[in-house]
Amino acid sequence: MKHDMISSKKLIKNFVYLIVSALVLVSATVAWFATGDESTVETISIPLATSQFDIKYYRADVSGKEFVYDEAAGKVVSASLAEKQALSWVATDNIDIDTLYPGVYNAFKIVVSANEAGNPSLLFDAISCLYPADTKIAYDSIFISAEAYDVNGIQTASASGCFSDFIPEGSNAMTVFGLGSVAQNAMLTIYVDIGIPGYDVNETHNELQNTGAELRIGSVAVS
Repeated sequence: MKHDMISSKKLIKNFVYLIVSALVLVSATVAWFATGDESTVETISIPLATSQFDIKYYRADVSGKEFVYDEAAGKVVSASLAEKQALSWVATDNIDIDTLYPGVYNAFKIVVSANEAGNPSLLFDAISCLYPADTKIAYDSIFISAEAYDVNGIQTASASGCFSDFIPEGSNAMTVFGLGSVAQNAMLTIYVDIGIPGYDVNETHNELQNTGAELRIGSVAVS
């Protein structure tokens, strides 16, 4: 009888221990989930990447203005800075060139903002010509005139010539010119004229007078 009483007490004692252990486990689990929820609220900050140079594109309507090549000087006759600034510039997404005929050109403006200092160049890539199919004829006929100015109106770079002068054989990319040392937060304005001179620089112009030329520049970069 005494032995039965001792066994009953042990059974009750073990049962109490079991209940207490279960309560402790439940409390610990609730606490863990509560703190776990709080930990998921932690904010992770990721810095946004910025390009070294930001560029914006503009174009102006220059219909009625003739594109002239000075054979003696070996370059396209370019308007003065004041005349370029006086044009009505409209924002655009890229350098999209209309069909070019002898004497016709497209005028573009590229505004460069430097987020970091560097020695960038103006680069054209993915260049193609839909017509004429012979790219050598096209690049011999289509000319570019480009000038870069700082905020004080001082010219920092310039280039002029036909596309064949700039595009290496077998390539579809070109470096227009280097912009030199550009300080952080500096701003440059680049004026780019692309067209076909209005008189016979070569025999191809007679054909292009009727058909025109279709030039495409896939991307423009300052880097």
